[in-house]
Amino acid sequence: GRIYLKLIFDGSGRLIKKTVVRGIDPEVDFAATKTFENFPQLQPAEIHGKPVGMEYVLVMQVKE
Repeated sequence: GRIYLKLIFDGSGRLIKKTVVRGIDPEVDFAATKTFENFPQLQPAEIHGKPVGMEYVLVMQVKE
C-alpha cells in the first residue's frame, strides 16, 4: 500500500511537523513517521533569495 506523509519545514530547514495524510494501518503509519524522527536539518527553500518554510507530501510505498 501507499502512505502519504505531509512534512512541514520551517524557514531554517528544520522538520517541525509530520502528519499522515492517508495511511494504511495505524502501526505501519506510526513506523513511517518514526522514520523521520531524527531527520537532519536541510537547506531551506527560498523565494526571491529569502528562506521560507514549506510543506511537502511524500508518498511511501510499503510492501505488504
